[in-house]
Amino acid sequence: MRRIAAMLSTVSLVCAIMVAAAPAQAAPAQAAPASSVPSASARAAAAPRTVYLTFDDGPSATWTPRYLDVLKKYGAKATFFTTGQNAKAHRKIVARIHREGHLLANHTWSHADLTRLGKSTVKSQLTRTQTALGRYKSACMRPPYGATNTSVRRWTKEVGLKTVLWDVDSRDWENSQTATAIYQRVVRNVHNGSNVLMHDGGDSQRDSLAALKRILPKLKSMGYTFKVLPYC
Repeated sequence: MRRIAAMLSTVSLVCAIMVAAAPAQAAPAQAAPASSVPSASARAAAAPRTVYLTFDDGPSATWTPRYLDVLKKYGAKATFFTTGQNAKAHRKIVARIHREGHLLANHTWSHADLTRLGKSTVKSQLTRTQTALGRYKSACMRPPYGATNTSVRRWTKEVGLKTVLWDVDSRDWENSQTATAIYQRVVRNVHNGSNVLMHDGGDSQRDSLAALKRILPKLKSMGYTFKVLPYC
């Protein structure tokens, strides 16, 4: 009997050890609550997008005030690349551009092709325009026709200016363009951060102005805001 009792005691001890060693049964997994944080793509779609509208060759006594009226209507800000000659001739318009929150920048004194000029003449074209703009001047310059090269960029930098071109050309400078063609070209090619080239000076800007009246509400409905160039 003592032998049987010892055997039973041994079996019980082994069973107890096995039970103790067995892993506890995991509780049923609960479904993770649905996240209330929008996905990265959803956040990107909802984030405001920016377009930088730029206008060259002004200010024009005929056209620039009309552009300013349209920009004001839609709460849009823009950058005006003005020639020194026009800035000097239309000081009140220059002051209005600044007063309404837009940026004024350098477009040379006489709309010269800087790649055809020597160092001293290039620098004179730029510094005379800065003087004409006075307290409204900024640190950016757009070469007429987009014509630049290594020398022009270096001389521009030497007088403290940055060279700025564009990435969406409305081609409103072509006399054959219609308001609809200008509008479609901008709307189809614009993206977040676009620098759009348009004109408020030079020849008649009737079609360009008509296009702007359609571009602003359309892009605004697409979630775009309109700001001055940030690096000037």
